[in-house]
Amino acid sequence: MRKFGITGLVCLILLVMASCSQDERACTEEFVMLTVTVKDTLNRPVVLDDYFVLEEATGDTLDLSSTDPWMDSVNRQEGRYFLLTDAQFGLTAARGRDFSFMGFLDTNRVAHRVYRIGNDACHVVLLAGNPIITIELSKNKQ
Repeated sequence: MRKFGITGLVCLILLVMASCSQDERACTEEFVMLTVTVKDTLNRPVVLDDYFVLEEATGDTLDLSSTDPWMDSVNRQEGRYFLLTDAQFGLTAARGRDFSFMGFLDTNRVAHRVYRIGNDACHVVLLAGNPIITIELSKNKQ
């Protein structure tokens, strides 16, 4: 009887393992926030007056500064800006979609880069594009 119990248990474990697909994944509960860093040619952070992200396919403008105003204000002092977060997961696709980061000083666009952002079925993922943007500021802006 004991031999049947061990054999039965082994069969049950094998059955459970066989029923799991490789596509199932355990997502973490972390909240992913992709950021862009804007710096000048002297490697100092650039505090932009305004920024937004443009969803290329639709032309929709995303104002991510309101995602977490406190975190945004801290990030700005370090020249970091939200690109996309898990809150915008639904705007992405596994193979990625194009989003443009636009940064402004006064009303002049000083930073622009297109990023390919996808998801791994759990979180947003940066697929293409350098998250560090270096800009040359005029002498009166430095």
